[in-house]
Amino acid sequence: MLRGIIISLAVVIFCGLVLIVAQITGSEKGAV
Repeated sequence: MLRGIIISLAVVIFCGLVLIVAQITGSEKGAV
């Protein structure tokens, strides 16, 4: 149970970081 919660949180955090990085790189390169 606890393991599933930790994995879910890790996935959410990872997706959030990916979106943030995508926005930063996108704003630097312009519209991709």
